[in-house]
Amino acid sequence: NGQFWSTCSLRAWEVIGRDKMDAAMTEGLRMTGLATNQAGAAQAVLQAAWNLGYSPSELQVIQIKYSSDGCGHNPSMPSDPDVLFFDGFEYQTTSLWDLSCLSGCPEP
Repeated sequence: NGQFWSTCSLRAWEVIGRDKMDAAMTEGLRMTGLATNQAGAAQAVLQAAWNLGYSPSELQVIQIKYSSDGCGHNPSMPSDPDVLFFDGFEYQTTSLWDLSCLSGCPEP
């Protein structure tokens, strides 16, 4: 299990760099306890990166690397109720584009 955790962390480390990932790991693991599992630790690392003010792309890299390629920890992006737009886009919207209406859709 430790090898899976290390692999997921190193995949993010390779993209955002040693200093940033090490800082997020250190801060994130400080937020965990004895009963924290690897998914909880992944969430804590992502939360720490958010708290440290990492860019949206860096946060997304961490989230993706802990979610994909066999890692499967699936941390969710932290939320800030005061943030309406994040990186120029509406943040955590649940609406999806409906491309079937490109030629016009009836009014709701």
